[in-house]
This record gives sequence, structure tokens and C-alpha cells, in this order.
Amino acid sequence: MASIATVLFLASFTQQRRRHGRSSNAPVGESDTHPPAPEGTASISQQLFFSWMDPMIWLGYKRPLEPKDVYDLMPEDRSMRVCAKWQRESRDYVRKHGSDKRGMTYRLFWFFRYQLALQCVWTLVFTVFIFTGPFLLKRILAYMEDQTIYTREQAFWCVAGLLLGGTISTVCQSQALWIGRKIGLQIKAIVIGEVYKKSLRRRDAASEDDAPAKDGEGDDNSVEDADKQGESTSTGKITNLMAVDANKISEASSYLHFLYQLPAEIVITVLMLYQLLGLASIAGLCTLLLLVPFQWRIVSVWSKLQTQLMKASDKRMSMTNEILQGVRIIKFFAWEPQFEKQVAAIRSGELGVLRKRYLLLTVSIVIFFMAPVFITLTTFVVYTKVMDKQLTASIAFTALALFKTLRGPMDQLPDFFSFCLQAKVSVDRVSKFLSEEETSKYELSNATDIGFIDASFSWKSAASASASAEIDLTNPTLRDLTVSFPVGKLSIIAGPTGCGKTSLLMALLGEMRLTAGRLMVPGAAFSARATFGENMSNPFSLQESVAYVAQQAWLLNDTIRGNITFGLPYDEQRYREVVHMCALTRDFEIIDAGDMTEVGERGVALSGGQKQRICLARAVYSPARHVIMDDCLSAVDAHTAKHLYDNCLMAPLMSERTRILVTHAVGLAIKSAAMVVVMQDGRIAAAGTPLEVLHSGKLSEETLREADEEQQNAATRAEARSASARVKASAAPQDANAQKGKLTTDEGWSRGHVQWRVYLAYFRASGGLVFWAILTVLFMLTQGLLVAQDWWLREWAASYSKSSLTSYHFVARTGADHRTIASLPTHSGSVISVEPLSVSSLASGLLNRSIQFVGLKGEDGLDGGRVDLAYFIGVYVAIALASVFLILGRSLLQFWGSLKASRTLHESLLHTVLRAPVRFFDTTPVGRLINRFSKDMETIDQSLNSSLAIFLTEVIASLAILIVIAVITPAFTLGAIVVAIIYWIIGVLYLATSREIKRFESVTKSPIYTQFDETINGVSTIRAYGQESRFRMANYTKVDDNNRPFIYMWGANRWLSIRVDLAGALVSFMAGLLALTTTGRMDAGLAGLSLSYALNFTEHILWVVRFYSINEMNLNSVERVVEYLDVEPEAPVTIPDRVPPVEWPSNGRISVENLELKYAENQPPVIRGISFEVQPREKVGIVGRTGAGKSTLTLAMFRFMEASAGRIMVDGIDISQIGVGDLRSRLTIIPQDPILFTGTIRSNLDPFNEHGDDELWLALRRAHLLGDEDEIASRQSQTAVTLGRTITDLDMAVTENGSNFSQGQRQLIALARALVKRTRVIILDEATASVDFDTDARIQTTIRNEFTDSTLLCIAHRLRTIVDYDKVLVLDQGEIVEYDTPYNLLSKSEGLFKHMCLKSGEYDHLFSAAERKHHSGTNEAIISA
Repeated sequence: MASIATVLFLASFTQQRRRHGRSSNAPVGESDTHPPAPEGTASISQQLFFSWMDPMIWLGYKRPLEPKDVYDLMPEDRSMRVCAKWQRESRDYVRKHGSDKRGMTYRLFWFFRYQLALQCVWTLVFTVFIFTGPFLLKRILAYMEDQTIYTREQAFWCVAGLLLGGTISTVCQSQALWIGRKIGLQIKAIVIGEVYKKSLRRRDAASEDDAPAKDGEGDDNSVEDADKQGESTSTGKITNLMAVDANKISEASSYLHFLYQLPAEIVITVLMLYQLLGLASIAGLCTLLLLVPFQWRIVSVWSKLQTQLMKASDKRMSMTNEILQGVRIIKFFAWEPQFEKQVAAIRSGELGVLRKRYLLLTVSIVIFFMAPVFITLTTFVVYTKVMDKQLTASIAFTALALFKTLRGPMDQLPDFFSFCLQAKVSVDRVSKFLSEEETSKYELSNATDIGFIDASFSWKSAASASASAEIDLTNPTLRDLTVSFPVGKLSIIAGPTGCGKTSLLMALLGEMRLTAGRLMVPGAAFSARATFGENMSNPFSLQESVAYVAQQAWLLNDTIRGNITFGLPYDEQRYREVVHMCALTRDFEIIDAGDMTEVGERGVALSGGQKQRICLARAVYSPARHVIMDDCLSAVDAHTAKHLYDNCLMAPLMSERTRILVTHAVGLAIKSAAMVVVMQDGRIAAAGTPLEVLHSGKLSEETLREADEEQQNAATRAEARSASARVKASAAPQDANAQKGKLTTDEGWSRGHVQWRVYLAYFRASGGLVFWAILTVLFMLTQGLLVAQDWWLREWAASYSKSSLTSYHFVARTGADHRTIASLPTHSGSVISVEPLSVSSLASGLLNRSIQFVGLKGEDGLDGGRVDLAYFIGVYVAIALASVFLILGRSLLQFWGSLKASRTLHESLLHTVLRAPVRFFDTTPVGRLINRFSKDMETIDQSLNSSLAIFLTEVIASLAILIVIAVITPAFTLGAIVVAIIYWIIGVLYLATSREIKRFESVTKSPIYTQFDETINGVSTIRAYGQESRFRMANYTKVDDNNRPFIYMWGANRWLSIRVDLAGALVSFMAGLLALTTTGRMDAGLAGLSLSYALNFTEHILWVVRFYSINEMNLNSVERVVEYLDVEPEAPVTIPDRVPPVEWPSNGRISVENLELKYAENQPPVIRGISFEVQPREKVGIVGRTGAGKSTLTLAMFRFMEASAGRIMVDGIDISQIGVGDLRSRLTIIPQDPILFTGTIRSNLDPFNEHGDDELWLALRRAHLLGDEDEIASRQSQTAVTLGRTITDLDMAVTENGSNFSQGQRQLIALARALVKRTRVIILDEATASVDFDTDARIQTTIRNEFTDSTLLCIAHRLRTIVDYDKVLVLDQGEIVEYDTPYNLLSKSEGLFKHMCLKSGEYDHLFSAAERKHHSGTNEAIISA
């Protein structure tokens, strides 16, 4: 029966469990999807020894792994399941207790209570068995001293116990660490999931933090106050919650078992020491305790420096993020050098903190090096001199092993507490964010109407509003709103720029805080079920939901079709109809890949009009009953606006929908509107039917200019017939176009070993090969002194007793070896993870093996008092001090090289990225660049140099050991070589797999950041469509994509650790057998020295393998940085022998000759051989349909695109022959997308303090951001609400992305910024599209009056803007179809410009203005018209 039971037990121990009929050893990589996780079907033995990783390990050895080869996550580790369980647990608690007031830390402990309990069991078993080494070693040594106290068999059983104890301890430790990693993985999923979910629901408070920014970089209090004010509003800070804080919490959670493991080790060790040495152990303990205050002080200062480092890093990353987001503006104005200097200044402060941290680390290294010497000497002096006892080898070296065991947890405990405190700070930061105010839109009561009753709204949160009674000057609240928008009808909202039109829509969407009155919106408007429809058989039947078209078009980095369908099923008939309604048919014909074209980040591949029409198509395609549109007609030309109004807004597909439209084109839409609302200074100035509002006189004459429908209809009939034919004939774009239309390139990664050029790049950056040669010599000298120190200790011990010497070395080495392996997880965890664990863990990593030689050999000299103690101690201390000075110099030199590499690589990366062509930013998501500047640079700053130094130490130590062994016991050399081969095989298998998985883990971080940035920018649109759930699912997928390689990277790590630990235990077992069988056959001192080195050899080889792997992983960050250092730059900033004259351009003559432009060499031209000439001081309007090439031509003027043929001459100079910096700094552009940087009005107008206040105020006045002097004076006596469009202070704050200003205001600020830089050539690219007609007219007057000496090129959709210019250039499909004065073009019987004017419905007015201009020769015709 016993035999049967044994067989059944062994069968259960090795039999695989099966799930879904698939074996855990199923081939990896054969399926296009991820293979199922074999962990769940593995046998007990496979789970204990991580053998379920074998298939992936072997596959990684046979060929480089692909992402699809990585095992899938276990079901319980998937983000969606973990987050759902977390939320369900919270709901259950609320249901039982009424509310959930538990802190997040308590909730996390409670949530993982069962995993933590299991981990505790494994940890306690491990803690007990790590003491089997000292316990059994004392008995082995006692036998070697006196063979009569034990039988030989008992001694051999003690040696076997070493193997068994080592096996059990490493198995238990690996299981505890694996459970910790699983807990950390799930916590990271919870934190990222909850932060992302909150980001989708939190009220957008971006406009709150608008206090004027001060120059207080050196003031810590100012920094802290700024952090407190802006913490809830900064996208960068929220990103840090997901990237940095989630990682800190996850890392700390992975080692939670240290909370009880380390104290338990300390207690057990102290008891064993007292039992062994009596009161003498107290002396050693006191010496150790004397070092604790130094350790705590170091940890305390380290923690403060880490906080400072994080703040400096945050500041740098915020600046870098804004630079990358606004890189086009920076290039347009040739600001790259100035912004590089700004970032370099911030980086210098960051490296200054890092320098202090390295100095502190150097001090810690010295203390760690000296500590074992003082502890051991103190203990044995008291034992032999004070207590007058005989120091036998069995007592001496067992005590040394115990002291080594004790010093580990004593060193680690304060570090771990410090790490836990940092994690607690991160938990509190996350908890604070999760408790922020949410939008109230989900709590709206049911209503059948849409509108307001005596409602007032504020952008301020409830907390900030109660804390300050002062009203925000730059964000006027909405007050006393009473209006009801008719359901199923068209309503329009009008008013001047900055009056609160967009805020009114935001209030209607529930984005603003309701302070009084009532908001009426249908109750299901923001429900996902309402958005997608409950009747899935007809998902496009009208639902009580909202579709929203933002003023600033928001698109996903997806195909055009994906942006239009927006998560809904593709219905070909409906899709075609929507495409025609939104005038996209012709665009799809022009674009090479049709609607399968990727739009890129923020829609960079499309024009402004195309982006806006795609957003409109998304709203029309949805089944939403209520469509809210924010000035969606401003980005398109007049005839396209007419098409959208007739064929989209008034089409049958929209006839039963509620349409609320903010527009400046009131004359176009007012006739069919059921309701007109006029806003002024945050209040409703007039509301009612069109006739009622017209009689109120609240609409200006410019706004009310009506379109001549008869002219429009006549011009449209012929085109409508051909367009209809095109719609019927056009086939839906096929998926084959998907690859053709791909814009964003997939992020690649290197394969196999890190290339030597990556090593060389880092070596050169850190000081060159000479630097590393000197450093290597210092490492070798240090190792030579350590060997000399060991040799001296052998001579010292030989003066007492050779048998004592033999026993000494054996116990010291074995005990040290055993303890170091036991502490491996902490050490490796601190280095493999990019986030450093602590100062002492880094220091112990740098000197862990070196300390063994000193700490375990310098103690045996005190064997009684029969030798000249002072002589031996003096020489020993002299050698130790020499070692200290060498280590001090080596560490300082090493850290200097690290700082130099960090500075050099960061400067090179920033310079290369800023010098990259614009096309690079079109095809590279910002998230990838952010990943390089944040996580990869952090690895280079804080981990790489230390890991390289440790690797170098271990290699030299291993060579030194081989030399010593070969000299003393040549016979053991063969065994050492065999052991090295075994470790080499294990290492090669491990490295091939772990290296690739680490690369996958790095690559999969970028999509998380990219999606989050995308989500934050479009959160209002996402909420309006009720698509929060879909975006959360996408976030879960991206987090799983990152967690998958992360957890299996640690699975491979456990696979390696348990095998090298078992191999090490086996070698120790064989060495123990060798010691027992060779006792008395050779010189005991030499035998002990050789044996102790042999035992150390296995451990050194382990660290060589491990740190080679760590360096490969860390060098992956250098590899990713170097990848972008190879980006092909654009043309030189300046060419010394071709610098244009200082006064160039002096006249402003522009000559374009046979110009041809291509986006890429293999693509057709977008500008096809055009030629024209602009005379000095001429004003030329550039018009054409969307996609005609208007903006492309302006890009060519600034050499954002290089001519593939032809040239552009400015005042006789070919712009392709001079530096791009010289060119761009001499021209001025007001681009289509207004980009503002965080700071003040002053810093946005004049980032580098090159102009006086008077110039800045003049620019603001010209841009009509100040109003007339009388208007300003009258406004200053009114309430703050009326200051919505007035800038009262140059230090008025500009928040992230300029979000505390309306789109129109941002355009005006961008216009003022360009006006500050006054040049002879000025280009306007739809610069006033989002401002009202009155303001536009006044701006055009300013431009005409103030820039009479400048040549002006103006792209405009509003034909009235350019109809009185000197000439009009008409483009169509990249070719010039007309170029003449407006009057001559309109006088022709046929022509594209005349056709466009007819379609605009303003032909009579436009012709009259052109005629007056022609006859008068002045630029005032349009004003009098």
C-alpha cells in the first residue's frame, strides 16, 4: 500500500493538469494569437521549479522571439477581470455598510488578503530554512576539528542537509517572489485602470489654474504651491500617476513579504548569536546598531534627493511634452536653439540632484565596505580578551556566517521602509486624484426638453469656488441662462469671439459645474446603451443620445473610416450617404488610400477642413437624436459650408434630430433655424425665433450678411449632377488600401544581442574607451588588494592553527554564499527594475562580492592571544584602508562617467529630435518619444552605469578566483570549468529569451501613453458619445499587452534564479564532500583558501550571468535612444558661406518656378510644377477646394517640404540654398492650428524676452484682444464676468494647450505672437477662421494698414477676406488654374474663382468690393461695402 501511495503521489506531482484540452507543453509561437498560459495546466513540480517556462525559453534560444510567442496572461491576471473584481468588491462593501470610507492602502491589503496569506506561508518556510546552513555548518566544522564527537555518516548527512535546505529555501523564496510579482502586476492594472476610468469621468478642470505664473524656479515653496494648484489639471501629472506612481506601488507590493521576513530573520539570528557567543554577541550587535543611524540618515537624505529628482524630472518632461506637441510652431519660428537651452537648463538642475545622490551613494559604499571589519573585530576582541575564551574555528566562522546573515536584513530594513513610504506617497497621490470631482452629467435627471432654466455655471470646482470668492478673469462663468432648444429642430448660437458660446455647449453637455438653476437634457443622453442602441437588429434607429462636434477637431490615430464609424458597425449604404452629406467624396477620390488612410496623431495627415468634416460625419453616422456642433463650418470654405448646410444639416437623415449649431455664419443658417441664441459676456443677450432676434438688434450687419440662394443654386446644379454620379460610381474603399494609407509606422525593435555599436555609443558618451580602460585598471587593482587581504588573513590564521584555518575558510565562504543567495531577490529587484530600490541595495550590489572577502576573512586573526595581535591587525587595516581609497576614487570616476553619459545622450536625443523633419513627427506618435525621454533616460541616469560596474567587478573577481584556484589546487580547475560551462548554458538560454521579452515590454509602454494623451484631448467628445466603456476596454487591452511581457520577463528571471541556486547548492554539497574526504591530506590553510574561493566562484559566475542579462536589458534603453539619434535631419540651420544679408528680405518679392512637391519619393506630387510671381508689398489671397494644396504651398515656403523639382526665390535668393534657420527666422506665419504653451501671455508672445512690453501690448491691440481704450475703461468698472475676451495683464496665465481660452481667442493670441515678429513676408493660413466676422474684418483692416511694407500671402476660406487683395491665386489638385486680380477673375465668363464666389452666395457683395478695389486702387473697398 505504501508503494502504491508513493507512486500515486509522484504521479500527481508530475502529471500536468489540462485546460481546454491543451497541454502546458504545447508548441509556442505556432498560432497567430498568444499561446495560452501553461502555468495554469502545469504540474506541481513544473510550478515549483518554473519548468512551464521551458517551451518559451527553448524557442527563444532557437530563434528570436516575436510578440505573438509570449504566453497569454492567466485569466485572473487580465486587467479587465482584475478591475471588474476590484469594482465589484467596492460595490459589495457599499451595499453592506452604506459607504466606503476605507483608505486605498487598506482596500488593497484586503483585496489581496488570500494571496498575501499564501505568500506568508512560503516566506516563513523560507525564513526557517535559510538558517539550516549556519546550523549544519557548526556541526560539520566541529566534526572536522574533532572526529570523535560525530560519526562520519552523521557528518555526511549534515552535508546532504545543506543541499536539501538550499533546495527548499530557494523553492519557497521563488514562490513567494512570484506571488509578489503577480500581486504587483494586478495592482498596476488596478491603478492604471482606475486612473484612466477617473480621467474619463472627472470634470475638466483645466481652466481652474489660471493664477499668474511667477518666476520662482529656485523657490521650493513656490514649486510646492504650484504643484498644489496645478496637480489636478496637468496632463503630465496624470500621466505620471499611470507611469511612475503605478510602477512604484507595483514594485513595493512585489516585496511586501519583507515586512515580516526581515524582522523574523533579525530575531532568529540574534537568538542564535547569543546562544553561540553569549555576551560577546552584544558587542558585535552594538557595533552594527551604531551603523544604523548612519543608514537611516543616508536613507532619509536619499529619499529627499529622490523627491527632488522626481520634481526635476517632472519639470523636464512637462517641458519636453509641450515642445513635442508644439514642434511645428517651434520650427516655424526657428526657436529650436532657444528651447534646447531651456530644456538644457532644467536638465542641468536634474543632473545636479543626481550628482548629489551619487555622492551619497559613494559614502554609503565606503560605509558598507568598512562595516564588516569593525563588527567582526569588535566581537572577537570582546570574546577573547574580555571574556577570556578560546576562539575555535567552529565558533568563529559560524558567528561570521550569522553576522553576515544579520547584516543583510539590517541593511535592507530601513531601505525597504523608505521604499514603502515612497509607495505610500504614490498611493495617496492616486487616491487624491480618484477623489477629485466628477462631471455631474451622469447624475442628470430625466427631461424631455433641452435647455436651461435660470441656470448659472462655473469652470471652478466646488472646493476651489468655496475657497476663493474671486471670480476667474480668463474664464467667465455663464449666468442667468434660460432657454429651451426645440427638439427635432435646428437652433443656432451666435456672438462675438470669447462671449461664451463654447462654454454654453459645455454646460449643455454637463462639463461645467451647475451653481444655480436647472439643466435639462434627456436622461439617457450620455448612456452607452443609448449610444449603441438597445435594438441591435437596427443599431442606427434614433436613440436618446448626444453626438458632439468640437470646435477643434478631435480625431483618433486611426483610419478615416474608423474615425467616422467610431465603434459602430460599418453600414455601407449609410456610410456612403454620410460621406456625400459631409462633402468627403471628392477627398476620398484624391487621397491615395481613400477612407483607409491613417489620419495620424491629431489628424496631421489632413487639412483643417477635412478634419472638421470627418468629425461632422462621425456625428451624422451615429444614431444620436441630439447633435451639438461647435462652429464646424468655420474650417471650410464658403461653398463647402453651403453644401454642408443644405446636404447635411438640413438633409432627411438629420431632419428629425435636434441640431444645435454654434456658428459665425448666421446669414447662412438663420432662415431655417427654429431658435436663435445670441451670447454676450457669458449671458444670453437675445433668444427666440429668427425674427425676434433680428428685431432685437443684437446681431451685427457683418454677421447678418445673407447669402444669395439663387446664385448658389445656379452655381451648384451642374456640379451636383457630377457629384451624384461620382457617389453612385464610387465603390467603397477596399481593405487593400489599408497598408497603402498607413501613416504611423509600427515601433520596431532590435533582435538578438545588443549590437556593439550600442555599447560603443554609451562608452563614448561616458568618457570614451580611455575612461573605461582607466576604470577597469582601478577595478583590477581593487580586486588585487582584496586577494592580498585574503592572503594576509591566511597568514594570520596560520599563526594559530592550520585546522582552524581550514574550518574558518569553509564556514565563512559557505555561510556568506548561502546568505547572499537568500538575499538575491532584493538585490536583483533593485537593479533589474528601472526604478532603483534604495541607496544601500545599489551599494550592496556594487560591493556585495567584494565585501565578502573583507567581511568574512578579516575576523579570524583573533584566535586567542598567542600572536602579535597589533601587527596582524595593523597590516590588515592598512590593506583595508588602501582598498577604501581605491574604491572611493573608482566610484567617483564611475559616477562622473555616468553623469557625462546622461548629459550627452539626452542633449543628443533632444537635438536630433528637434532637428528631425516634420514628416518624422507625422509618422511617429508622441508617446514613443515621451517613452525615450522618460523611462529610457531614467534607466540611463540611474541604473545602467551601476549595473555595468557590477558586471565588471564580477568578471574580474571570477578571473581572480580562477587564478588563485589554479595556483593552489590545479585539480579543482577542471571542476570550476565544468561549473562555468553549466552556468554558461543556463545563461545563454535565459539571455536569448529575457532580452527579447524586455524589448517587447519597452515597446508596449508607448501605446498606453499615446492612448491616454489622445483620450485627455478628446474626453469631452468621448463622454458626449457615451463611449467611455469602449475606451476603457481599449486601455485594458494595451495594459495587458504591456503586462504580458512584463510578467513573463520575471517568469524567466525566476526560471534562471531557481536553476542557478540549485546548481550552486549542488556545488556547495560537492565541495563539502571534498572537504570531508580530504581532511588532513594537505596544508589546511591553503586547502581552506582554495575551497572558499571555489565556493565563491559559483556565486560570482551567477552574478556574471545575471548582470550580463541586466546590462543587456538596460542597454536596450540606450539602443532605443540611439535608434532616434540616427534619424535623418532636415537641412542645416545655417550655411556659413550662404548666410543671407541682415536686411533680407528687404522687398518681399517672391518667385515660384516650376515647383513640384511630394510627401515621399515613391508618392505622386501634390504640387505639380506651378509657377507664379508676387511683387514686393503685394497682398495675395490663395484659395481652392479642400486638398488643393494651399497649406502644402505654405509648408514649402518654410521648407517643411523640400522641392522635388523647381525652386522658390525670395528677393533673388533661392531658399533651398540657405539654412532653414536663416529662412524661417526671416519669415512670419500664423498657422491654422493655434498652439499655446503653458505659461503667461508674455511668455507666449515673446518666449525669450526679446521685446519690450510696449511692443507686446501693441501686438495684442492689433489682434483685437484688448478692445478700444474706451471699451476697456468701461469694462473695468463692470463685473469680472464681462472680461471674457479682454487681456488685462501680460502675466495672465495660459494653461496647458491654452485651454483657458476659446478657440477664437487662441487664434488671436497666435496672431499677436506673429505680429510681434514683424518681417517683410507674412503668411496667414486660415488665421481667423474661428473668430467672428466683425473681429475678422477689423483684423484685416489692421493688417492692411499696419503691414503696407510687407508682402502678404493669405489662405482663406472666407472669400470676403481676400476679395480686395491685389491678386488671387486659385489652386486645384496641386495646379494653378487662375492667377489675376479679383476683379479680372470675376469679370471672366467662366472660372473657378467666379464659381466659388457664386457658390458662396455673396457674389454681388464680393464683386462690388473687387470692383471698388480695382477702380480705387486702395484696400478700403470692402470696409465701405
